Amino acid sequence: MNKLQKTLQQWGSQREENPSLSYKELRRLVGLTGILLPVILVVGGLIAGNAKILPTISDYYFSNMGDVFVGILVAIGFFLYSYKCTKLDNWFANAAGIAAVTVAIFPTESPFPAVPQIHLFAALTFFCLMAY
Repeated sequence: MNKLQKTLQQWGSQREENPSLSYKELRRLVGLTGILLPVILVVGGLIAGNAKILPTISDYYFSNMGDVFVGILVAIGFFLYSYKCTKLDNWFANAAGIAAVTVAIFPTESPFPAVPQIHLFAALTFFCLMAY
């Protein structure tokens, strides 16, 4: 049995003992979702009929993967906002959560000139805070 199989088996046995997700498991799941977001959007978009890979992740807002883009960002945002740890971590997580939801709500194109600027500022904020 390889290392991955052992880890999955161990994780499964732990889950039977305690069916609720731990904070560590939730953090891991949200991190994995964030890492896989571009892959999910590109592969899902190509399967759903996009003729090409779009230049930026935010461009998927207006594609057939727009709902997935918004849903994943909002889910990540709510998790980050509800995450509690040290005071400094809470501040960064809350700000990153608000920024993620803001990215999801404000598109890159709008008849109102401030909307794309809000999106860009929120995206920059989100990525910078996630680097922390």
